[in-house]
Amino acid sequence: ARCLAAHENSFEALILFVAAALLTISTEQIDRNAVLLAIGFVSCRVFYLFFYWLNWDRLRSSVWFVGMICVFTMMFRCLS
Repeated sequence: ARCLAAHENSFEALILFVAAALLTISTEQIDRNAVLLAIGFVSCRVFYLFFYWLNWDRLRSSVWFVGMICVFTMMFRCLS
């Protein structure tokens, strides 16, 4: 059940990441920082799944937060 919940949550997070990636591409803001933010998000999601499976709630919440910061930073960079 935990694996299924983590899997479904990944699809919810993917919606925001795809929006940020498309915004970055469409505004031609692709640079080293954008790539690092994208890698950071994907890395956080991998750790999120790992921590979810192990039921480590504090670490899971921390990497979720860092991943969301990566996504919103990608968006903010394009809009500013």
